[in-house]
Amino acid sequence: MPDGTHPSLKLLSRKVKKTDIEAFIRIADHFADTGDQLRADAVLEVSTTANEMTYNELYEEEGTNMSEALMRIMKKDIDMMVAEGHAEGRAEGRAEGANLLGALISKLIKLGRNQDIERAATDSEYCQQLYRELDIA
Repeated sequence: MPDGTHPSLKLLSRKVKKTDIEAFIRIADHFADTGDQLRADAVLEVSTTANEMTYNELYEEEGTNMSEALMRIMKKDIDMMVAEGHAEGRAEGRAEGANLLGALISKLIKLGRNQDIERAATDSEYCQQLYRELDIA
């Protein structure tokens, strides 16, 4: 693209130059307005999809602060993805815990150990002991 082209438009090329990426990131890193940050994020999303190899090369180059700058620009998206990951992990953990507890209760009922069910419901250490004892994992 011609030299006078706005840095954001240069990033939308399929053959983006590393220097154009660096220039845009330096500019976008100073955006304070949420709307400007969102627009910069959208430009980077399109550009990284079209130029993944160039971005990877730039990211891996020693002596550049591009990864830090990109992370600052994309902080809201990164924070949202981390929060979603934590929520998914908690949900999976709860489901796994419920399945284990169900298996434990079922086994204790078959063994006629009803008092152990009551204790396991209120004593997590005892519950863990029963998991080991009854080989529930």
